[in-house]
Formats: sequence, C-alpha cells, structure tokens
Amino acid sequence: MMIFVTDEIIFSLSSAAYPVSVSVKDAYSFTTPADYQISVLEIPGAGRNLTANQFGKTPRFREYSFTIEIYAKAAVIEDNPVTNKNVAMRILAVVDEVMSSEFGLSMFGNASFAPYADSSFFRVVARYSGAIDQKTGYIYRS
Repeated sequence: MMIFVTDEIIFSLSSAAYPVSVSVKDAYSFTTPADYQISVLEIPGAGRNLTANQFGKTPRFREYSFTIEIYAKAAVIEDNPVTNKNVAMRILAVVDEVMSSEFGLSMFGNASFAPYADSSFFRVVARYSGAIDQKTGYIYRS
C-alpha cells in the first residue's frame, strides 16, 4: 500500500500566510492558473528496505518527489508595486518554510524558472524529496 501526502501538503500550504491571496491545488486539477497559485505534484518512486533478507517483501520505505510550481503576476503589496518574479519568490519563501517546518523536507537543487504561455505570469519550480515509512507514515529527508 502506498501512502500519499498531497492532501496534507495542500492543506498546510493553504493555511500559510502569504503576501498575496494564494490558491493551492493539485497539479492536475486546473487548466489555467489563478493570478497567484501554487500547484503540488507528488510522484512515488522506488521502494527500499533497510534490513537484510527482505527480498520479495513489500518495501518499507518509498522515495517520493514533490514538485511545487508557483504562478504569480505582478502585484501591489503594502502600496508598493512588485514584479511578478518578486511576488513568486516571496511565495516560494513561505512554501519552503512550510515544507521544512511541517514536513521536514528540504528543497533539492535550486528553484528554477520556467516560461509560461501567458507572459504576465512568472513560474517558479521547486523540487523536494523524501522517503515515507509505509508502516508508520513518517516522512524522512532523503
């Protein structure tokens, strides 16, 4: 049995305080992003056991990767105009804090900037990785 935590991540990210009003959704649940949106994609990977002689048994730990995409347009924050890139980076700072403090996950590599069809959006892609204990549901950094 696989354990998925997308719903918990979406709930935690939705509960956080951002500089603008942000929508948080599963990556495949929308076709056009809102002005300020976070999408979450969870991909299970290979399973592994940490003890000897476990061949043929269900893996206890399964690697997962989480891709977070942030879509942002330019905004006015505290009476100051802010570029779409700056808004996206401010949202990313909050996302990274939530992923670290609530799930114990660290971003691997650098966040990357990906073009989007609508040039008024700035899109940032961040990736996180972890292993989930299939018996306890605990998430471990990997």
